[in-house]
Formats: sequence, structure tokens, C-alpha cells
Amino acid sequence: VSNPRSLVAIQKDHTKRDAAIGKCFNLFYDVLTIFISIADVTTDIMVLISYYMLGRMTFFYISLAILLVAQIGYLIVFFLGFDIDDLLDKIQNILYKLCCCDGKLLEVCCCGQCDIDSLDNKCCKCLLLSFLVTIFVTSVVIALFMLLPFGHLVSFLMYFLENKESAFTKCLAKRIGIKKRANIPMEQHLNEMAKFTIEKINKHGGFILEAFLEALPQSILQLVAMVYFQETNIVSVCSIILSMTSIMTKSLVLSQGAEWKSYFFCWLCVCTDFFSIFFVVSWIFLSNDYISGTFLGHFSVIGQVWIYKVAITVLPPFVFIAICYVLVGFWCLCFVIWKENSRPGERWWEAPLFVALFVLCGNAVVVFLYVVGVIIGVLLFEIVCFTISAVWIFLFFTIDRWDYSSTKTAEVIKSLLAFVGDASFKNNDRIIRIAAINYAYFKQKNNSADALMKYIEEQYKQETLHTLRYRDLRDHCTVPKNANFFQTLWKAYWELFGYFIKESIPKFTSNPNFKYFVQTCVELAALLMIYLSLPLYLLGRIATILYPYFIIAYLSWYGLWSKLHVFELSMLGIYVGLQCIIFVFGFFVFRTHLWLWHVLPGAKDSGMSWSKDMKPFWKKLYRFYDSVQWLPVIKEILMRQFGDDIGLIISDYVKAIKDDDLDEERE
Repeated sequence: VSNPRSLVAIQKDHTKRDAAIGKCFNLFYDVLTIFISIADVTTDIMVLISYYMLGRMTFFYISLAILLVAQIGYLIVFFLGFDIDDLLDKIQNILYKLCCCDGKLLEVCCCGQCDIDSLDNKCCKCLLLSFLVTIFVTSVVIALFMLLPFGHLVSFLMYFLENKESAFTKCLAKRIGIKKRANIPMEQHLNEMAKFTIEKINKHGGFILEAFLEALPQSILQLVAMVYFQETNIVSVCSIILSMTSIMTKSLVLSQGAEWKSYFFCWLCVCTDFFSIFFVVSWIFLSNDYISGTFLGHFSVIGQVWIYKVAITVLPPFVFIAICYVLVGFWCLCFVIWKENSRPGERWWEAPLFVALFVLCGNAVVVFLYVVGVIIGVLLFEIVCFTISAVWIFLFFTIDRWDYSSTKTAEVIKSLLAFVGDASFKNNDRIIRIAAINYAYFKQKNNSADALMKYIEEQYKQETLHTLRYRDLRDHCTVPKNANFFQTLWKAYWELFGYFIKESIPKFTSNPNFKYFVQTCVELAALLMIYLSLPLYLLGRIATILYPYFIIAYLSWYGLWSKLHVFELSMLGIYVGLQCIIFVFGFFVFRTHLWLWHVLPGAKDSGMSWSKDMKPFWKKLYRFYDSVQWLPVIKEILMRQFGDDIGLIISDYVKAIKDDDLDEERE
């Protein structure tokens, strides 16, 4: 009753529903994580055994080494993440009980006649105790090695010991002496998604380690084995899919977003691009009796199309950089080295010597590092596709405008989206709700001079709010340049060339020295990359999205569906399915950010100040919204009940009363 309510807007309380969904999802995520981890490790061991049985010893040893490294990682995590001081004290007490000298075995002799610093003159009892201690230490070391195959139990310990009040945690701490160390602190001001991330990192730290230390390298190794031997089986396919699923589910805790749809969209984009690695590798090397690999001796037409796509859309900037280095950069470096070593007082032979060393040695290092960088860069730029949209949303529409990790801002975003999302499709309701949010915000801040508030009031007086557009909100805000982000970005994109013509070239022609020459060359190279390479790269991302559909068209045209292995078809189906999910889910994400972008359009996070008590804000919002949308509803009812003549007169009185109330609020 105490909360402000609207007479027109339908208000739905989803608190209980959201809490129930969150609780179910939390439990489902925990169960799914444990199940996938167990299944993944099981299939990895099965594939390892198959390597040995088939005599593929190279892959067997590599797979075994990956498992051993993972087990060592688990032991390290155990000693770093668990407090075993009580366990060591219990073991020490057991040793003390075996000794008659009250635990001072290393300080005094039990018989008082032995030389503690020497083993030559010890009595039989002291020698026996020393031997037992040595045996015990050796047994502990052996036990650690014997525990290596059971390192995965560390993940379960981290999960179950997270609950400090559970009977298992108390029993393990009291009877055995193992306790979990302090975790990442859960700060109260964080929102629910941030708390979810911290909670899952604390509970699933061992499973996350398993995903990146074991599942990732094992899946890559198994994929290489499939491509190399050109054969698949159900166990290997299940193992790779489980490994990829394990990695993708664990990476959920690393996602970011202003609200839950953006959070999952960011995660989906990254997972889809990660999955594309396995999809591309499984198809570009595809070769059988029906799809021959004649291109470059290894690739079929499917791989040929992918290679052409990379060569045209990804490689040009790297090739251009290499050409710039050969034509300009190499000679500039030689000139700088010659100039630095030919100053007055320097020996005459130093300059040519250092130039020769650079040409023979330094240049080789530069070329080597460049080749390594090209390989890494091409792989990274080719893999990244859907992640670009997620990063774009996060950088330009989230982190710069909303302090989304705080509880207060998260609650504001949630309530605003609920209000806007419940809008009807009549009477321009959605945009009017967004306008009401802006009006109430500035009204609460007593900022009547704001340009957007003045514009909304003017449209209200003229009764034209029902024709309001998103663009009107952007154009009439305080900083239209920031609000019209894409127009400003597009204008700046084409102004770069004009700046180069008007500023950089005259600066060099008026003062032609080495410094301005290098600066002009760098700016010219950057312009060529921006105006040539960037459009090609974006076209390449579109080609990447269409690539699986080209494969589908090719297989359908030649009727090759029945000639393929289940692995390639599984990769194709999963990748297309992930794309469909992103397209459908992305529509709602972009719609959400369209709404949020027009809440205080053009404002940054530093310029927003939401009150802790939002009741005055909602009261002003509903008052304004009802004055705009309540009248058409009432007018329709009056006209239906009293007819056109009397109903019109009554509706005019109603409008006058609402206008007086709004004028009193302004005063």
C-alpha cells in the first residue's frame, strides 16, 4: 500500500518468480557442473586407454602427461586452499605418544646417554624411533604420489566445504583437521550476478581448474588425433563434446552484463566463438572418397573457401605491416642506429658495425617475433566473431553508463526495465514510459533547466507525446553528440582522412624532417588499415557467420550427408544451433539496451545519481505517466458510457483537473 502505484500501467510483481527461478538455476548449474566434470574425466580416461590399445603411443603419452599435470595442479590447489595445520598437529601428537621423552625426540634422548647430533652412539630404542620417523616421512611422500590419481576429489572438497555450517564440514574439521581457507569476500554492495560469480568461483574453483587444465588440452589433443588418423568413434566424439561443454559452462562465471539477458548473451557469444575452433578444424581438413582434398594437397573445397576467406579478410593488415616495415621501417631503424653511433667523438667503425649487427641479428629477431605475432593474431582475429558484439555492448553501452555491479544500480535497472517492458503496443506506450522515466529523474533532482525535460514538457503541453520517437529523445538531450553514438562515430570515421589531408601533410611539407616523416608514414599506414582492412575484416565476420550454411548448401547440392562421419555432423549441428540461439536471444538483448540507452540519453555513469529511496521518483513517474496515458483510457470509457457529446465534456473536465495537478507539481 505504501509503494507508489499507477492507475493505468499494469504492474506485475515478479519477485517470488525470479527468486524461485534463481534458486532452481543455481541448483541446476551445480548439478550440471559436477555431472559434466565426472563424465568428462571418465571419457578422457577411456580415450587414453584406446590410444594405448591401438598403439598410438605418442598420443597416449601426451594424454597421460596432461592428466598428471592436472593431478599435480589439484595437489597444489589443495595445499593452497585448505588449512591442514590441525591434521599435522594430530599426526605430530601420534608421534609424541610413540616416544617416551614427551615429544622431545629431537631435543633429548629418552635414556639420557645418546649423542643427539650423531647416530653412532644411540641406543636401540632411540634408533628405532628415528627409523620410525624416517619411515613415516617416506610414507607421507609415497602417499602423496598415491593420491595423485584421486586429485579430482579436491574439486568436490572445495564444493562441499563451502558451506561452513554443514555436518560434513564440521566433521572433517573436527575429526581429521582439514578446513577450507578464506575465500573471495562476498561484499554486500554487489548485485546478484556479481555475488553469483564470486559464489561459483569459491565453490567451483576445482572444477574450473579441471576445465582449463585438463579438459581444454585433452579436447585439442583428441581433435588433432581425429584429424590425423581420419577416423572417429562415439567415445571420442562424446569426450570432445563433454570437454567443450565443461569449458563453456565453467566460463559462465567470468561473464559480464548490466542485467541477466546481457550476462548470458556475453557468455553465449564467447562460447560460440570458442566452439568455432573445433568446428572449423573438423571441417577444413575433411577429406574422404567423396570430398577429395586437392587444394594445397590437403584441403577440400570446404577448406579452400575458409583459406580464401582468411587470406582476403584477416591477412591484409599483417601483410601491409610487413610491407611497411620492408619499405620504411627497416630503413628508418638503420638510419636511427647509424645516427646514434656516428656522433662526434665516436669511433668511425662503430656505426657500420652496429648497423651490420642489426641487419644480420636484430632484423632476424624482429622477423621471428613478427611471424609469431602474425600466427597468434590471425588465429585470434579469425576466432573472434560474435564476441565483437558482446564486447561492443559492454564497452560502449554498459560500463560507461551504468555502475551495474552495485546493488542499488542493479535494482534501478531491473525496475526500469520491468516498467518499460510491460508497455503495451498502443498509444506509443513504450516511448512514453521512457520519457516518463527521464521526466521523473530530472524532476526529482529539481533540474527543470535540463534540455530533455523542457522538451518533454513542451510536447506534453502540445499533446504530441503520442508521436514521440527515440530519435527525438536523443536529439533534444543535453549532449546530443553522445546520445547519437553511431552517427558521431560514423562522422568521426570519415573525418580522419580530412584531418590527415589538412593537418598531417601540411605539417610535414612545411617542416620536412625525419620526425615528421615517420609520423606521417605511421598516420598514412593507420588510415589505409582503417579504410581498407577494417571493412574487409567486418565482411569476413559476416562470411564467418554464413560459412556453416555454405557447408549445408554444398552437402545438400551433392547429396553427401550420408557420406560423412558423425563427428563432423555433430560439430555442424551444434554450431548452427548456437548461432540460432544467439540471433534469437540477441534480439531481446539489443532491444533491452535500446531502452536503457534512451534513459538519460548521452549521460555517463559519473553523471547519474539514483537515490536510495526510489519512492519519490516512482511517485513523480506515475503521476506524469498517468496524466499522459490515463486520459485516452478514461475518454474511451466516457464516450462509450455517455455518448459523444456528454462524454467529450466530461473528458475535458478530467483533462483540466490533470493539468492543474501537474502545474502544482511543477510549482
